[in-house]
Amino acid sequence: MRPDFGVLEFLLIMILALVVVGPKDLPRLMRSLGQIVGRVRMMAADFQGVMNAAAAEADILDAQVRTLDADARDAGRKPKARDDAPSSNVDPS
Repeated sequence: MRPDFGVLEFLLIMILALVVVGPKDLPRLMRSLGQIVGRVRMMAADFQGVMNAAAAEADILDAQVRTLDADARDAGRKPKARDDAPSSNVDPS
């Protein structure tokens, strides 16, 4: 979940960072923090892509297994008897 920061919260964090780190090192700290956040986002996107590919492959494999199961069940059944000859009520005797 992503926290919901308003303008006041952001200003408070920036003032605290300015006081703790100092105005000289603050730009370097923010640049490093931005690079770290970028790397984390890139890793998260890669992970999500791998998980989506695995889920898609699992769905495809599941569909193939279901198709093969259905084919095996159909192959195991005996064909229904068809009577192509017209039925007649005539007694052959």
